[in-house]
Amino acid sequence: MAEYKRCTARILHDQRMADVARIVVVGDARTLDLGKRQAGVSFAYRSYQSPASVDWSDSAVPLIDLGNTDPSLYEPGVASAESGRLTGDTLARAIDFALAGEVDAVTFAPLNKRAMYDGGWKFPDEHKMFAHLLGHHSYFSEMNVLDGQWMSRVTSHVSLRQAVDQITRPAIGEAIVLATTMMRKAGIAKPRLAVAALKGKAATPPPAFPKRPPTKQKGAHRLLACRWHRRASSLAVH
Repeated sequence: MAEYKRCTARILHDQRMADVARIVVVGDARTLDLGKRQAGVSFAYRSYQSPASVDWSDSAVPLIDLGNTDPSLYEPGVASAESGRLTGDTLARAIDFALAGEVDAVTFAPLNKRAMYDGGWKFPDEHKMFAHLLGHHSYFSEMNVLDGQWMSRVTSHVSLRQAVDQITRPAIGEAIVLATTMMRKAGIAKPRLAVAALKGKAATPPPAFPKRPPTKQKGAHRLLACRWHRRASSLAVH
């Protein structure tokens, strides 16, 4: 994960996100210091108790110092249950700030899901962990957006064997509705969808969706939702 510490430090140093977001770091000051050393950059930061108390007129990077992770205790590249527990604790604190309305979004580097699971966060991935912390019980899915193309999934972070069982007509329908809803919220008035399905799973459309001319489909276990007619609007976080 050293590279992600360096990337975080570089982003904070060069302020490349300053035009779209006001960033608050949630974590441990010692980890942030390590990232600065690894990246070879220097910048000032100031500790606060919560995002709501940040003085945005101060040019220093705001940090919510949890004081919970001493990087010298964990060997780089080696997963540990304790490191996974602390990763989950840090994410949970960020979610608390979101629930309190103090931040609009939470972003994070790649996680070691095995370490988090061994550390007591008994979820197959962070998305299900977030849903639990947020008290969300209806359908949800991660979505990826790149260069005007949006992708949503019917299944995520499960084996292919599990994916085959989980791809059902209701699940496909919910994924299509979610993708369409989120693209419309992002300002895309008429989203256009392309659906990729497992071979043999897309012989007939789900109920309530009109039949369309047959198309060539490749084997995949994800629902692909793409916007083709124009680039996506940028989403600002403040």
